[in-house]
Amino acid sequence: MKNKTNINYLKPNELFQKHVDNLKDFQVKINELYADNPNKDKIVALFDYWIFNISCLKTIYGDKGLIDFCNGDSTSHLRFSILYEFLDIPKGLPIKKANPYRIIFNLLNLFIRTIYIPGATLLDLKSRILNKLSFYYYHSIPTQEDLLKKQKLFKIIDNMMKDCLSKNEINKIKGKIPKVFYSNTVNSSFFKSKIFVKGSCASFLE
Repeated sequence: MKNKTNINYLKPNELFQKHVDNLKDFQVKINELYADNPNKDKIVALFDYWIFNISCLKTIYGDKGLIDFCNGDSTSHLRFSILYEFLDIPKGLPIKKANPYRIIFNLLNLFIRTIYIPGATLLDLKSRILNKLSFYYYHSIPTQEDLLKKQKLFKIIDNMMKDCLSKNEINKIKGKIPKVFYSNTVNSSFFKSKIFVKGSCASFLE
């Protein structure tokens, strides 16, 4: 059965402040972990958001809800919550997995400077074409795990969550966390120009 937590009695501000206070103790180590990443501020913010959502799932859906999320197909806390709460689909629905393919990535990387992700407004034929190409672009990004970064990140998670989650839950979380948080940086362009992203912020967790 699902957790019977009555959200009417939850205090979101207190829940968020508890997360912020806990994160402060590890902020220096997190910043050091991504110090050489050109998008450090963005990836640290995404990690912060991801961990906070784990705390929310635990609070609202309890042990079972959190384990269902970790064992399920959904990578987005928001998508999982909607399916879990309203459609009673505990494992979520699978979405297309990334299929790293360097040749496709390198080819598209030559000219794509704007990426369209789900939630973007497609106003004309050009944006629709770029939207389709963007799909192949971000699904072909050749990610490679940084084992040392992974080890350091998992140690941070162990220490950060030990007072609120069981050892089994922490291990489940470490198996669920997106690889982007412990992968090597991928050069986005041979010409070192910025790439702009248009779409919904929630799509970053997909």
